[in-house]
Amino acid sequence: PDSTPNDPKFGYRLDSQDPCGRAGLNPLLRLQPGYRYLLRLENESQNETTNIHTHGVHADGSGNADDIDRIVTPGNYLLYNWTIPRDHPDGSFWYHAHYHTSTKKHVNGGAYGVLLVDRRPEDSDSDNGRPEFLDQRERFLLLATHHPDKHTSQHRANGMVQATLSFSAHQWVRLRVIIADSTAKVRDLRLDPAVCQAHVLAYDGVWRSTVPAPQSRSVYSVTGANRLDLAIRCNASSGVWYAVDSINEGEPLVQLNVTQQGDVVASRSNHQAAEGSIEPWKPQRPLYLQSLLPRDGCYGTTPNATITTNSSATHFNITMTSVALNGISFSAATPLTTFEMDYSPHSFHEWSIVNTSNHPFHLHTYWMQVVSPGGCGYIYEEGEWYDTISKPTEMDGTPCVVRFRMNDIGGRILMHCHTLGHEDAGTMGWVMVTGGQPPGLDRIEQEPISSLGLSL
Repeated sequence: PDSTPNDPKFGYRLDSQDPCGRAGLNPLLRLQPGYRYLLRLENESQNETTNIHTHGVHADGSGNADDIDRIVTPGNYLLYNWTIPRDHPDGSFWYHAHYHTSTKKHVNGGAYGVLLVDRRPEDSDSDNGRPEFLDQRERFLLLATHHPDKHTSQHRANGMVQATLSFSAHQWVRLRVIIADSTAKVRDLRLDPAVCQAHVLAYDGVWRSTVPAPQSRSVYSVTGANRLDLAIRCNASSGVWYAVDSINEGEPLVQLNVTQQGDVVASRSNHQAAEGSIEPWKPQRPLYLQSLLPRDGCYGTTPNATITTNSSATHFNITMTSVALNGISFSAATPLTTFEMDYSPHSFHEWSIVNTSNHPFHLHTYWMQVVSPGGCGYIYEEGEWYDTISKPTEMDGTPCVVRFRMNDIGGRILMHCHTLGHEDAGTMGWVMVTGGQPPGLDRIEQEPISSLGLSL
């Protein structure tokens, strides 16, 4: 009823759900590594052609997996086979419509939702030292921005004008933050440092190299496509503010309802005493997420065993404008270039990406490790992994240098500006990676296929 020709609304529902969801209220999808999922996407709209994309998931970008050229017209359906590799990190992701020339309209209208990859129960003892609260106390927070016109931004938290998250005082909670904004504008996520402490656990669905980050921060800058997992601990009720250059003024977008347990008294001294109480944990990683820094750790002195004098780097440069990538407007038929898949652990890609302050660069299928000394601004730490990069304006004259391995998924690898109006206008491209799956690589177990059904 609130949809208009100038401000259309869209949503998803599962087969058994009625009515169709609205922005922020679409189905939460929870997947596990080592499974194949069959998704049937039905298009119940009157005149919209659409599709669906698993943002950030390590998935094949061709065939019936995550190929954005596959579309479903009104009244028809499309089948997807989402294969989640057995070694896939248990991270925070999202799904959204990705039909070229209509992506901005659909996402701004609400065609998105939260997708979480969960650790399998039998893996509970596989990572020694993993903090228990990661699997015991979890909240997710979808921060979405709707633009009814080019001058107005309306924020929602979990589909509400003001959301409430409840948890106990003095206990660590894994807060899984997902950002959805068709303009991908950089905004600040802010907490009250006198009440809450917050340490980074993961960026864009990948655990930080050491969990958690040693320093608690009260402000985190994010783009409209990032995800940010935080270890949060509060000693009293407070809030979360979300805005450009956010300051703690006015009502927070999220109310944190923190309840006291027993005779524990909320006090600043208790809060300070808890600082740094999470034991550091180094997550296990598959080869495609192992560090490509010259030294172990950002400022370490030990040479990285995977980077040797025999290492081979494939260099590539990326420049974006509002209508083109590397000066070329999107063509579904012509790749930017072609790479040969290299299975050697000592081979990697090194890409230099410029002009991302207004054009956040998003890479499908693979994550990118930031190797620019000192990082690339905002939350882009040197040595950590991301799928979307946006440097601050004052740093835009220098490239953000990233490294990654293309050694397990070939075919078409897509990339684009995540300011979705720019992507629709042509700031999108792809590279062709020739070569198949490496021999003996166990990507999937013989598990039953799980079925999902979504309707737009």
